[in-house]
Amino acid sequence: ICQPMAVASLEASVEATLGALSGDQWRARRQPFTIFRVPAYVRDGNKRTAYEPRLVSIGPYHHGAAALRAMEDHKWRYLHDLLSRRAGDGVAVVTASALVAEMRTLEPRARACYSERPVGMDSSDDFVRMLLLDGCFILEFFFKWHTKEPDSAGASRSSPPTCF
Repeated sequence: ICQPMAVASLEASVEATLGALSGDQWRARRQPFTIFRVPAYVRDGNKRTAYEPRLVSIGPYHHGAAALRAMEDHKWRYLHDLLSRRAGDGVAVVTASALVAEMRTLEPRARACYSERPVGMDSSDDFVRMLLLDGCFILEFFFKWHTKEPDSAGASRSSPPTCF
């Protein structure tokens, strides 16, 4: 036989847990995840390196990996190059503060795309910095590739950007 007090306590516990989950974007979801970590059994069954970046990490899953840290300097150079772009009137195309503000706005949506909490990305500042660096790196890479611009490391116009 259930005691009324025990039932009320259990109900409160269930409600508290559900309340906590509703604020947890990795569990209470209305939309499906779009970015998954490749399960270990898939990685181990194939060539493990097929699922792990060898040159640059984009996104949080391999962020900070020792073998990929050298590319972080390239990301900062590419961010600098992107911020140095000027419109026809000489005005900056975009500012660092505008990019940071936009990444802060996008952070909840971006975090919600991942099927699990990215390790080491609990800090909002760290996640926003990663979004900013990785996103701007990709944009500037394509700008350089499309226009065949030399990059800040001096790659010639006919070669791909030096990071690749």
